[in-house]
Amino acid sequence: MIRKIAAAFAAVLALRGLTRQSQDIELIPVLEEFDLRPGSWFQVYLCDWMLSHKVIDPEHVTSGIVRGAESGDFIWATATPEWDCGWFNSHGWRFPQKWVPFHYLDTSEGGPGDPCQLRGL
Repeated sequence: MIRKIAAAFAAVLALRGLTRQSQDIELIPVLEEFDLRPGSWFQVYLCDWMLSHKVIDPEHVTSGIVRGAESGDFIWATATPEWDCGWFNSHGWRFPQKWVPFHYLDTSEGGPGDPCQLRGL
């Protein structure tokens, strides 16, 4: 009888230890795919980027939304991919798979916040 009680007590302690361990495991956040279409998110990004890089004039920003002149697809253009990756991740999004270095832009025509046109895409 004492052995059965001891075995049951040991089982309870083991289960308690397992549940305690599972509570200590940190959940890894799953990053969502990001839709690059222009939206209000870009104003937040732009403000954060300008503050981080100490840029006062929006004309000197080297990251933004680009639209293929032929395809119409939206892609990301940036001179700061590491910083951008951290920004997207901190907001729960994956860094866009479609991106080019900012210097690839042939033209930057368009209004502030509007996507630029990238020839050859």
